[in-house]
Amino acid sequence: YLYFRDKEDILGAVSAAVLRQILEEGYMKMGAGRTDSFTENLIRLADAALDYLQQNRGVLEILRRGGRMPKLSREDPLWRSLMRDLKQSEGGELAGKSEEEVFRILYCLLTMGGSVAAAAILRGEPEPIEKIKPALYGIIRAALAG
Repeated sequence: YLYFRDKEDILGAVSAAVLRQILEEGYMKMGAGRTDSFTENLIRLADAALDYLQQNRGVLEILRRGGRMPKLSREDPLWRSLMRDLKQSEGGELAGKSEEEVFRILYCLLTMGGSVAAAAILRGEPEPIEKIKPALYGIIRAALAG
């Protein structure tokens, strides 16, 4: 208890660190199949993360119980990489939006999509994740279009 207030604080810190690692690994896997579309690259990242969580349901249960998102700042290497990818993408995705607006959009997609994915993976609600993925990716495409 020198660094954390209680068990929930420890679980939250571990959850955030694990989720961050999953996102970083997804980002690296995304790089192997990178396209000129930021949106499609982001969907590849999401797909890699969801595949990991589907194969590691215990990790997902811990993340769900921890209830914390990774904290990203504008100096964070993962955030900087995503912004660089966005600026280099073709098609004008999120054109005219400030970095703050992009941050809010991506944060919302991550939290909402994460909740939907967790329910689909852990409980099959409203359907198994394989049936939910097309709808989830359609929402990502629509949100990033505009």
